[in-house]
Amino acid sequence: MVKDPALSLDTLQKVYGRNILDVPLKPVIHFLLTEILTFFYFFQLFSCIVWYNNQYEVYATVIIVMSVLSAGSTTYVTRIAIVKLRKAVLYEAPVEVKRNGVIQEVLSGDLVPGDIVRIPLSETKVTFDGVLLCGDVVVDEAMLTGESVPTLKNPLPFEWPEEAFIAEQREVNTLYAGTTVLQPSPPP
Repeated sequence: MVKDPALSLDTLQKVYGRNILDVPLKPVIHFLLTEILTFFYFFQLFSCIVWYNNQYEVYATVIIVMSVLSAGSTTYVTRIAIVKLRKAVLYEAPVEVKRNGVIQEVLSGDLVPGDIVRIPLSETKVTFDGVLLCGDVVVDEAMLTGESVPTLKNPLPFEWPEEAFIAEQREVNTLYAGTTVLQPSPPP
């Protein structure tokens, strides 16, 4: 797990928190105010005041009704999109993990740095960021990158020095949460 035995599982969970991506769900009034406090709606309001003063009541009323419906529908669509995004990223799955030499099954939300996770030999959604230690996998990263072509990920070489691991420099060895393992290959 972690080289420093002083760092217990409880300490790691307190320091790093749960392994979940929590998208905050703001109140509807937040989305509505964000929508109507734009230049466009101020312009519409100013225009309607001018039109009411020039006896264009019907036209100004139609514009106000259309603006209210537009702001309402945009707020509704934004709220629905945030709820769907929240459901998509709040995904936890049971994973096999090796901690302190013992293999156990835990929820992916309870993973901590240093856990060694076994990738199942079937198609599965990756629920954590991690380094591939052995075996090869073909990964669909379309959810993150938009790339439609699956990516081959290779294990980290055994001769890797004890220096800091920087994921951006070793993308070919890194699995990212939100991707899907399409074809895992067991280690030799």
